[in-house]
Amino acid sequence: MNDIDDEKLNQFIDGDINSNDLKNLKEKLKYSEAGRKRLSGLQNIHNELKKISIFETSINFTEVILSRIEQKVKTKKKDKIFIISIFSIFILLCLMIVGYLSYYIISEPSNTAVLTQKVNYYINILLKFSENSKDLFSPKNISIFGSMVSFCLFVAIYTLYTEQKFVRKRLRQ
Repeated sequence: MNDIDDEKLNQFIDGDINSNDLKNLKEKLKYSEAGRKRLSGLQNIHNELKKISIFETSINFTEVILSRIEQKVKTKKKDKIFIISIFSIFILLCLMIVGYLSYYIISEPSNTAVLTQKVNYYINILLKFSENSKDLFSPKNISIFGSMVSFCLFVAIYTLYTEQKFVRKRLRQ
């Protein structure tokens, strides 16, 4: 078996072996049990591989796959842009509020007592808001708040579902 290699056996199976090598191989196989077993195993593999059917794809298979990949990339870019836009609007609103309060406080005469009074006034407004928000999340109001959040979630999920159906429909076309 040492002098019978798989390459020669595969050439024999494929019918691509020259007559001298064929004669030598047959002679070696007469006296080599291991060689005959190896040849039998390779023939079984060869026969099984012949049985595998070739998967046929459509003519525009590559174009369809590339268009789907492009859609996913565009969708991800749109999602990033949307998140950045919402975050930017939130930051802009916060900056506008801080700017307005700063302008309002600075525009008044620079009397320390007046400035302290205005800062205390706005701090009291924030404290009242926090006290009122405690009432908002009281046990009697929590079920209403939960219902509102659940409704918003259902609307968001429905919107995402219909958008997904629309995208799938577009990709199939």
